[in-house]
Amino acid sequence: MGSQAYADRYSYVPHIGLLTMIVWGVADQVEARPIRRSVAIRLAAVSIMFCAVASCRQTAYWQNSEALWQRVLSIEPDNDFAHYHIGTLRQFDGRLDEALVHFNYLLTKHRNNPDLLNNIGLIHQQRQEDKDAEEFFRAALRANPRHPIAQKNLSSLLGSKRAARAATQKTEIAIEALQKNETGMNHARNGKLQLALDSFTDAISASPQFVDAYINCALTLAQLGKTSESKARLEQAIAIDPENFVANLNLAALLEFEGDLNGARRHFEAARDASPDDVEVHNRLRSLQQRFPER
Repeated sequence: MGSQAYADRYSYVPHIGLLTMIVWGVADQVEARPIRRSVAIRLAAVSIMFCAVASCRQTAYWQNSEALWQRVLSIEPDNDFAHYHIGTLRQFDGRLDEALVHFNYLLTKHRNNPDLLNNIGLIHQQRQEDKDAEEFFRAALRANPRHPIAQKNLSSLLGSKRAARAATQKTEIAIEALQKNETGMNHARNGKLQLALDSFTDAISASPQFVDAYINCALTLAQLGKTSESKARLEQAIAIDPENFVANLNLAALLEFEGDLNGARRHFEAARDASPDDVEVHNRLRSLQQRFPER
């Protein structure tokens, strides 16, 4: 039974014999001396009324867990069980500061209680105080290295922190790639093609899934007369985004220029599917089909 050994419900059965003895004893006394019957009836009525009043008062303390434990604290302010359960209820209701008051009180008396340390860690985690949360989860595991809930909570916290760092890193990389791509476009507009090419290449290195950087790099390579390298960059862009209109259109034009008509037709069709309303694609594809009909 553990901590429940003193619960009221465990006194019900043992008291049956005591109550039976009292009732039968009173009955014998009343039966032996009838004059006592009226006195016994009055005493019984008063007792029933007293019990009814006491029951009404007592049931108010049992209406819910909070009322019960608050009643315990009003009688015994230092009761550890009451502080722990009220703290847990406050935590569940989101009243974290109030919960922390009760848990911190217990911490002064039970510094190595793993359940208590874990609960305080959860409160700090709910308040997004990850450093403090990690400290308390680790303290709980020092107190009990096999505490399953503390193990789970620490693992979850560290996983969230890693995910947050990864997201931040991705954001920083994306910003760097966008900046380099924009620098490359400025160089291209000013006719500085080699500088533009370098900037687009840096953008790809910063973010290998940045399709626009591949396309801009390919267009710059084409202007520099490096058609094979340009084609390779466009193929990389399409591998990342197969339905990209600009990449398919430009690769189709390069393939048509090189005489790869089947390849050109395939990418013109992909460009048409990506943008069905584009007139230029329809005209290019129609011209290609008229000049080189499929066999």
